[in-house]
Amino acid sequence: MTVPPPDRPVPDSGDRPPETVARRLAEPPSARYPQARQGPDRPTGVETRMTSGPILQALAVAIGGAALLFLVSGILSTTVGLLFIAAVMGAGVGLTLAGLAVAAPSESTAASAPLPRSTIRRAAVVLAIGAVAFAAIATWLFAQSEGGALGLFDYLWSTFGLLVPTEIVVAALGAAWGSGAGPIRTG
Repeated sequence: MTVPPPDRPVPDSGDRPPETVARRLAEPPSARYPQARQGPDRPTGVETRMTSGPILQALAVAIGGAALLFLVSGILSTTVGLLFIAAVMGAGVGLTLAGLAVAAPSESTAASAPLPRSTIRRAAVVLAIGAVAFAAIATWLFAQSEGGALGLFDYLWSTFGLLVPTEIVVAALGAAWGSGAGPIRTG
C-alpha cells in the first residue's frame, strides 16, 4: 500500500489505516502448517504418530472379516449376510486406517508424519478387496477339499454368481467411506 505524500490531504473515505494500527501478523501464515516431526533438530510443539498401531488394527479387522466371510459362505454354505459382512469389514478397515491421517503423540522415536487421505483411502480399499478375495479363494479351497472339481472362477460363478463381485464393490465402498469419515480416535 502506498502512503500519500505529506502535502496531499488524506481522504476520509478510509483508504488508509490509522497510523496507530500495526499491520503485522502475530505469526507468519505458514505457521498454520507446521512440520509433522519433532526431535533435537526438528521443530517442537508438533505431534507425531506411530503407524504400526492403526495398520495392525486394520489388518486384524480385514482378517476377521475374511474369516467371517469364509465361515458363512464356506462352512455354513449360505449367502445370508455376506454383503453386510463385507460392508462392515470395509468400513472397519477404513475407519481404523483413517487414524493415520491425523497427528497424534507417539511414545517412541520411530514416528512418521500424518498420511494424506488419498493414500489412506487407496490402502483401505486394497486391503478390503484383498480380504474379500482371500475369503473367496479360501471358500474355493474348502470346496476343493470336499471333492470339488471346478476351477476357481467356475466355482465362484456357479455357486455365488454376481455375489462375490458385489461383495468386492461393497467392501471397497465401505473402506472408502470409512477412510474419509474417520478417525475414530486420535491417540
